[in-house]
Amino acid sequence: MTFRTEFLDWARDAFPELEVEFQRASAQSRLYSAFLAFRNHTQSAIDNQDSRRVVELFGMADRVLACSYPEMRSLFHVVFVEDLKFHDERTKRSWALKLLSPSLRWERERSLPGLPRDQT
Repeated sequence: MTFRTEFLDWARDAFPELEVEFQRASAQSRLYSAFLAFRNHTQSAIDNQDSRRVVELFGMADRVLACSYPEMRSLFHVVFVEDLKFHDERTKRSWALKLLSPSLRWERERSLPGLPRDQT
């Protein structure tokens, strides 16, 4: 089984709303939809200060970065790494930055050069 297939199976189990979408989507669309759901659930966990869930989801993000092929990794950067928000005026989110693994932190900083460390 490829990591892509393993990730899509994990996403379908973790995010049940994907089941219907996966039935009608192309292979590339399924991956985009899975990354989008992954990002949305991660952002929700950050916004709700659910540190246990954030750690779990960041762990899978590390696996995606370590195990995916270049095109999958590139899409993951655009949809997940570059789009997570860690601070705004209404919701304190910067606490979650401390939970980023070294590799996820490095990928985020590499993707978003010049970004303040505690804001997006």
